Amino acid sequence: MKYLEIDFLEYAHSGTYVLINSIFRRKLFKNAIKVVGTKRKLAELIGSKKGTVNNWMNNKNYNKRKIPLSSLVKCCQILNLDINELRKNIITATLRYPAGDIKIRKWKIKFNEEFAEWLGMLDGDGSVSDRDVSFSNTYFGLTFHFAKFLQNNFGIDKNRMKIVITYYKPDSIEETNKIADQLKCMGLKRVKVYMVHKHKGKKINLKVQVCFKVLSQFLLNIRNDMKDILKASPPNIKSAYLRVYSASEGCASESKANVRVITITQKDDKELSYIRSLLEDVGIGNVDGPRFTGTGFQLGITTQKELNFQKTVGFGCHEDKNEKLKNMISHYKLNKYRKPDVRRYSCLK
Repeated sequence: MKYLEIDFLEYAHSGTYVLINSIFRRKLFKNAIKVVGTKRKLAELIGSKKGTVNNWMNNKNYNKRKIPLSSLVKCCQILNLDINELRKNIITATLRYPAGDIKIRKWKIKFNEEFAEWLGMLDGDGSVSDRDVSFSNTYFGLTFHFAKFLQNNFGIDKNRMKIVITYYKPDSIEETNKIADQLKCMGLKRVKVYMVHKHKGKKINLKVQVCFKVLSQFLLNIRNDMKDILKASPPNIKSAYLRVYSASEGCASESKANVRVITITQKDDKELSYIRSLLEDVGIGNVDGPRFTGTGFQLGITTQKELNFQKTVGFGCHEDKNEKLKNMISHYKLNKYRKPDVRRYSCLK
């Protein structure tokens, strides 16, 4: 199946610097100078200086130095060179004052189910600032899934990931330290443990944080278009996004009155309205909300439609929530529709 590819160069920060293949670098600037006439004129066109252009073309010391991505793109435009040729020769990228390099295969990301799931986690319990990307959850499986995607798709090493373990009760210190030791045995060396006072939380929280400016800026830039891209995607992509978003922000519960409901909670009602539209796109139409609950907004999926939620979306890799949903539905009796008795209701005669 063919998937949409997201071009990293299209959403990269304007201040991105890249290390490129030395042979390609010299050839690129040499041919660009031939087209425009002089080094000075090329420097004016790409926003640089004559001496800098000369160094980029001839200086061997620049084999290990990074060059502004914007200047390289302008050179390609001058030569009418396919931007894919530039992509093939990019080795690593960083911002001018880096917090680490980032390697992206082919500089294009396939918008498949895996990437959609990762975005669902990021929009659920993740956050992006201008310098770091993080994800936090009490279910460790989701946190590890988030970190694994960063490793496999962005080439980020374990040593560059910061793990923060937060606990809320003094008697949780032993369990927290065991988790920290296990993480260190897995090769995650940057592990910190904190206790949060005056907090009602009962479970231990695990947070993974990666400080990579290039990745952060890319995600901030692409978020403007991501909702439109996701909305136009096929149902399998939408379901992949929803299953992990639900794993982060949703839950299945049953009241004392035997009312079963799946809820998705968020502080932003506009975001929940968007989530509701995606649920409707994958065939889950019986959605109530978003309603304000006093602390945030909530979507509710009730009655027999929750069976469709389990088959189509579910809670992704969150085993505990999936098991709870399965148990909740297992003893749910489907009420078949019966025609009213004409003898009891004279108005139907």
